[in-house]
Amino acid sequence: MTRMLREILIVVLLAVTVSARAEDGSRAYELRDSLEQILAHEQNPDKKISLLYNIYDLSTSKKYRDSALHRLYDEAGRADRFEVQLDVLTHLANINRDNDTALVAIKRELEEFVDTPQKKEVKLFVQMLRVDVVSKHDSELDNNDHLTTLFKRESLNSSTDPYERALMLYTLCVHLGKTTRGELLEQYLQRLEDQIESINLPSGYVRNLIYTRAAPVFTNNQNYKKAVEIDKKMINVIDSLCDNYKMNGRPYRDLTTNRFVCYRRLLGNYKGLSQNEIEPIYNKICELAEKNSRVANDLNVVERTKIFYYLATDRNEEAVAAIKRQIDRPANKAYRFYYLNALVGAAEKIGDKQTQLEAAVELNGMLRDEIDRRISERYRELEIIYDVNSLKEANAAAVMARDESRSRAQRIIIIIVVVVVIIMFVMLALLYKNNRKVKRMAAHQERTSERLRNERNELKQAQMELIDARDQAKSADKLKTDFINNMSHEVKAPLAAIVEYSKLIVDCVPEDKNKYLKRFANIIELNSKLIMTLLNDVLDIASLEHGNMSVDMKPSSVYDMCAFALDNLFEQESATKKGVKVEFNSAGHPDLIVRTDSQRVGQVLINLLSNADKFTEKGTIRLDFEHDEDREELSFIVSDTGIGVPVGQEEAIFSRFRKLDNSAPGCGLGLYISRLLAKLLGGDVRLDTKYRGGARFIFTVSTKE
Repeated sequence: MTRMLREILIVVLLAVTVSARAEDGSRAYELRDSLEQILAHEQNPDKKISLLYNIYDLSTSKKYRDSALHRLYDEAGRADRFEVQLDVLTHLANINRDNDTALVAIKRELEEFVDTPQKKEVKLFVQMLRVDVVSKHDSELDNNDHLTTLFKRESLNSSTDPYERALMLYTLCVHLGKTTRGELLEQYLQRLEDQIESINLPSGYVRNLIYTRAAPVFTNNQNYKKAVEIDKKMINVIDSLCDNYKMNGRPYRDLTTNRFVCYRRLLGNYKGLSQNEIEPIYNKICELAEKNSRVANDLNVVERTKIFYYLATDRNEEAVAAIKRQIDRPANKAYRFYYLNALVGAAEKIGDKQTQLEAAVELNGMLRDEIDRRISERYRELEIIYDVNSLKEANAAAVMARDESRSRAQRIIIIIVVVVVIIMFVMLALLYKNNRKVKRMAAHQERTSERLRNERNELKQAQMELIDARDQAKSADKLKTDFINNMSHEVKAPLAAIVEYSKLIVDCVPEDKNKYLKRFANIIELNSKLIMTLLNDVLDIASLEHGNMSVDMKPSSVYDMCAFALDNLFEQESATKKGVKVEFNSAGHPDLIVRTDSQRVGQVLINLLSNADKFTEKGTIRLDFEHDEDREELSFIVSDTGIGVPVGQEEAIFSRFRKLDNSAPGCGLGLYISRLLAKLLGGDVRLDTKYRGGARFIFTVSTKE
């Protein structure tokens, strides 16, 4: 919303809001209920915000308006529409303008927003409303104390923040308005208006709050042109806002009553209008009355607008008649002085001496009271002006004292500078004396520096050579890895073909003649598996050493992982053929579900069980597991009754291509790969050196989430 469009919002909120939709309350309720039904099925955030604005526009009670605003605030927050949230906070502040607790809560909520011109304006608006609430409860003594403090701050111009200065001037005008409504208040209202014009206020809430407070003051002091200027600004903003409402889909926002209030106030200040302006303004009011029953009621029953119009156009007989009809009504008590004054003038012009005399008698009594009030106000203004001048004199004296203090400080500084200059001359003499010594040292330092530069260049050359060597080594390592990967993949396909074709040859020979062929085919398949295992181990080493292997961590059963490894051992039939007994979970631990990569755990267990099978001719191979909840660690224990590991070879067996028995099958990669996989799973593989009677390997994995 543009700056001019937002300016009207405060007019709408500050004025007595009586919408045209109130003429048909049931119709407004029906429309609101229909919009609520649409809102319940709407998913688009922007459309939901538009619907909530319309529901707010159709709500006439404070309860429904508060509810619509809070829902709108929440929806705007979900859609990150912070400008809408700030707009809603302004509405809530205006609705709760007499509730200081609510205003404090709104001010606290504003602190959560990023500083923007809109946020600063809303914060200033809320602070001004709080000034209005708090000042209502001030006694005359408290009000005078506040005025003294505020005038002192204003005379010193202590605040450099334009928003703080605007708040200070507004507070001063509020407290000053409780003491006088004369020209002194006009002057400070003008200063406040000038200060506001120098600030970037995108929406106009603050500006219109000040206009609403200033307009009656200018009218009271018969400064009709200034009062007319303010009302014209408000009408222009109303027109702009109505156009904006139409463009943004808010057809239920009716500002007819607000427009009427401004036009009526213009006619009340008709002495500030030209004759050419009076008739068009009255015609616009009549047009509004044709569309709005409340405006028509004010025009024809209250007749205040007609009285202003009759007086402005010198229709004195009609003015006298209308004033006589309205002057004794309780609703016009605040206008009695104005009506009596107008009645005296109009009756004199038409020659109605009786009416003139009766009105003049009562007016004289009221004039005496008004004169006494104004004299009291002027006296108080003089006291205030005197106090302000005293403050300014005190301020001037303080400035003079400060200047004198500065002069003394400057003299002291001059003396210090002279002393410093003398000391500098002494220091220069000493420096000159040492200069020659420094030059000799500099020459020696230059020779030393030259030697150091040569050594540095030699070091740089050696460094470059080392870097080249490192890069060549890395390149060679990468070429080696790429070669291994490519060759491994290339060998897998022919091996698979050899196995399949050997089986096919056996299947094609009659069963009574393929006895030996099956044996050879099995030998081919077994050796192919050995080569494939070697290739897979080489590929795994390349992936692990270069950090390319990933893990799939998910909930897995310990029993399932152990069964997978044992099934692989039984498929080889080596242990069973030798008569070696295989045991699992001799302690009888219940199954566990842990978060890990079951495939990699199974791969390590297969390597450990295969090792146990290779080096165990008789006895038992055991697979057990333990869970340490405190350390969040799961341990697999693979033990056998084989040949064991010689002393001093406990860590050597985990090296690449390291075999303690060259006659045993395999290439010495199983334990090396197992340890790399264990570390990838957050654990380790180690040999239990305390175990006797074979070998025992402990494989740990982390169970932390």
